[in-house]
Amino acid sequence: GASGAAVVALVAAAAFGPLVRGRVAKDAARRGLVVSVGSVHPAWLGVVLEDVTVAPEGTEGVRAHAGTVRVELGAGLSPKHVTVSDVRAELAGDALAELAAWRARHKSEASSGGAKTPIAVERAALVWSNAFGDPAASVEAMGIAATRDDTGTHVSSESVSVTRDRATVTLAGATTDLEGGKLKSAHVGSARVALALDTVGVAPHAIGTAPPDPPPAPPVATHKRGHASAEPEPFHPMVKLPNLHTLRAMLQNVGREVGDRAPEGLHVELDGLIVELSRGAERLELGPGKVTVERRGSELACDFSTGTGQTP
Repeated sequence: GASGAAVVALVAAAAFGPLVRGRVAKDAARRGLVVSVGSVHPAWLGVVLEDVTVAPEGTEGVRAHAGTVRVELGAGLSPKHVTVSDVRAELAGDALAELAAWRARHKSEASSGGAKTPIAVERAALVWSNAFGDPAASVEAMGIAATRDDTGTHVSSESVSVTRDRATVTLAGATTDLEGGKLKSAHVGSARVALALDTVGVAPHAIGTAPPDPPPAPPVATHKRGHASAEPEPFHPMVKLPNLHTLRAMLQNVGREVGDRAPEGLHVELDGLIVELSRGAERLELGPGKVTVERRGSELACDFSTGTGQTP
């Protein structure tokens, strides 16, 4: 009767947690992931996991923690939709190289085909220390939201900050669309590039003493009739010019990298770019200006312009 149904319910509830944990561990191992789950709760047509930590197998600088993972189950108890909330991803060092090596080890699983489970990520943050293996670089992104379904992947972020030494790039209101793992389009509400330049050093002298006299001028050669020779002065450029061959090679390499990741029809738009240069108390600000980047066949077209009344 009622007591027998209660016993069956208790047994089912007791077995539910281990059953789900076993399924999660099996799927994670197949994908090359190390996953720990704090607690498991049944939900209507699904399951709720709490305090979930994920790390790609064999990596040291890639970790992610989610407060809640809601899995909607379909036929055969297969995942129908996954919602991940309150996420904090922590990267360290050359995390991209670690992820590339991890993907290579599990390439067969990644290329097995079939429909991918739709995923939604909400209230996520990313902190990357020693970014790209550079101790002076860091990346921080807040307010991240993402969705992945059959139409592609859409990612948005309230703010992104990239810092290296005395240079900082800050983006606000960024959205991106990816298709087949490649960037299809992107829009950024505003961006600021801040660069602190080296201060011009002045050789100090003892207090109460006059600075040393400048070195004497070199003697002027004269002709026999007493007129100075018209020898040209050596050329001293105001700005050190780059090696154009090296610069061209760098641009070609960047173009190839972008081309591999930017499909035909790529469109990137930045509403307001501000460039801020500072040297001590001196400050120079350029912009705001609008930036567009488009992929047109084999070419990448970039444009920067400012509105009326703004820095030309």
